[in-house]
Parts: sequence; structure tokens; C-alpha cells
Amino acid sequence: MNIDELIRTARPHTSAGWAGSDRGQQVLEGVVAATPADRTARATTGRTRRPALRIAMAAALPAAALTAAAAVFLAGGTGTTPPRAEGTTSPRVDATAPATAAPAPQTARQFFLVAAARTEAGAATRGRYWVLSKEHAEPIQVGPATRPYDILYPLGIEYWDAMSPAYASTARRRNGAAGPITAEDIAAWKADGSPTRWTLADGKLVITTEPGPWMPMAGRPAPRGSREQAHQLPTYELAGGQVTLAQLNALPTEPRTLRRKLSDMLGRSEVQLANDHTLFVAVKQLVSDLPVSPQVRAAAYRTLAEVKGATMLGTVQDRNGRTGTAVGFVRKDDGGRWYQTRLIVDLATGQALAEEIWDLGSGRKPAATGTLRSSDLVVRAEFTDDAPPTTEK
Repeated sequence: MNIDELIRTARPHTSAGWAGSDRGQQVLEGVVAATPADRTARATTGRTRRPALRIAMAAALPAAALTAAAAVFLAGGTGTTPPRAEGTTSPRVDATAPATAAPAPQTARQFFLVAAARTEAGAATRGRYWVLSKEHAEPIQVGPATRPYDILYPLGIEYWDAMSPAYASTARRRNGAAGPITAEDIAAWKADGSPTRWTLADGKLVITTEPGPWMPMAGRPAPRGSREQAHQLPTYELAGGQVTLAQLNALPTEPRTLRRKLSDMLGRSEVQLANDHTLFVAVKQLVSDLPVSPQVRAAAYRTLAEVKGATMLGTVQDRNGRTGTAVGFVRKDDGGRWYQTRLIVDLATGQALAEEIWDLGSGRKPAATGTLRSSDLVVRAEFTDDAPPTTEK
């Protein structure tokens, strides 16, 4: 049963397509925005404590229909909504999703509210280390001058950040497996003899189709003004500046307060201006990169729900073939080119899977199709009590 059928069952005189109308979307967003305390109150008392705005929205539906709508909208699955066409190397549409999957969020706001609910439902775990493993990749042009082609060159970076001075932080990196990107690139690569290695930058950089070994690298910087010591807690980049672990732990869990906090940080930054795009980027760091609690991460998603400019792109697969749902934010840079930042999230857990940057041209408006400029996969992001891996120097 879809949302329209559900509503028409509860209200026989409701017209088909009502759920897709502005009023219908308002009601659904009000259901999704219900806090865990609201849902707990409903389960234990049969009544829901709602702010006045949500009461007004909910008045359009009977209580039974609201409860059922929430169950359908928040039950598992990311749906089968296809992504908008954004370029030849766009993430693939998930063609394997079951036909009975729950309806996917139809707006970026709904998307972020669902992600917040799923994130907040996760267990609050801590550990001796915060492990963040990411793979950054950018296209590089190779091949003969008569028929060049692009390959994607990945670089893996892994941080093991100690959560206590009793342990030592460490970090490592490695070159990933490179390869052609689009069908046209593959054809040109085959015409070039299907090479397995390329030498770039005056012979100093060699890229291969096989991943290289892990190598040690410098970890995150220590706090400013601190004395050098073997077990120094790291700092993190957020909203144009460096923050300590203690400052991350002190971030507010109320969305409006969190937004004010990040906006103030951006306003004091020497490298970023405070606007919707920089706020989007700053909050995105909280949901994908930083060692914060599920409550802070949920507040970050709810903050994103109120940022103007984000649009739904649908169900996709990231570069590792993991299924997620994507939203995008388009802006024009100082050089006059349009770029889109895409965030891909597993809505079943609220876990960020990847970020992509797309070039949409330099026209009066952003182009409907574009070119992938960079990709950042989140391979692992979690607390653990495991010991860091040893890396040969």
C-alpha cells in the first residue's frame, strides 16, 4: 500500500495524489519530524506530545492514519526513486531494490529527517579509538595525445584517533587501484593496449591498477599551544577552524542551537564565509567524518533539513557499489563555474557513504549533466577498542 492508498483508506473522500500535494507533503514532513520523545509518548500513553505546528499539520489526518503513515515512511528501505541525470559517470540507479520497498523521501528535507531518526536510534558507542577510513579519488587524463582518456586515481587515508591520552593516535595511507571511468574511457584504454600502470608528473608519480601497500603518514594536528607529547589528543577541522575533542563533545544536540553555533564559527573563520553552502559543508562533516554522539549527528541532519538549496537526487550506488540515497547542493564558484556537492547516505542506518563533487559547467544556469571531479568514500567510521594496525615504514 502506498501513501495515497493509505490516506484514502483512512479518509475515503481524499482525492488521489493528495499525498504528493503541498499539503500532503507538509503532513508527511510533520510525521517524520516527530522526535523520539514524541514517539515514546505515543507508545506509552496513546497520546503524542507535539509542538503546536505539528498539531496543526496532524489535524488533517485521523490518529490511526498518522501512526500508519509514520510506520510506512520510517520502516526500512530507501525505495527505488531514480537519480536525476547528472552526467555519464553518475552513480548507478539501484535496479535490485524490491518492488514492495517503502516509499522513498520525496524532498531533501524529508531525507534529512529520516536520516536523523535512523541515526538517533543507533546505539551510543564509545571506544579507545575513533577510526575514519576514507578513499579520495579524482579523474586524471592519461593515454596518447590522439586519444586521451580519464582514469580514476584513488588515495586511501585512515586515521586511528585516540580518545584518551593513555593511547597513541596513528594514521596511514596508500595508493588505490586506478582504472578507466566511463564506457568511452574503457574503449580508449583498450585501444591504448589496456595498460596496468601510468607514469605522471615528469616520471615521479606511478599509478597502477593494483592497490599499493599501506604507508605511515602524519596524523591530525595537536591543539594550538599544547606541549609536544607522545600521546596528544587530535584536533579536527570544522566550520573553517580547528576544534578539540572536548569541543566536539560539547556541541549542542538541539538543531537550532547547533546551527547558531556553526554559523558563529563560520563567521569567525578567516577562510570561509557564513552562507547556506558553507553551513551545508560544515554540517556534512559532522554526519560523515567526526567522532560525535548519535544525538549530535541526528541534530546535524535536522540542521541540514532547514538549510536552503539542497535537492533530492534519488537512490544510487556509490563507487563501491553500496546502495544509498543522494542529495545535492549546487553553487557557483569564484571562477563562474557551477559545482554540485552530493552526499550519499544509507537511510537504513543514517550512515554517510560518500561525497561527490560534480562540475556542471559555466553557463548562465547549471547544466543538466556534468563531470565527476572528486569522490570521497567513507569506508569505515566508528569507535573501536581494537588496536591500530601496524604499518611498515
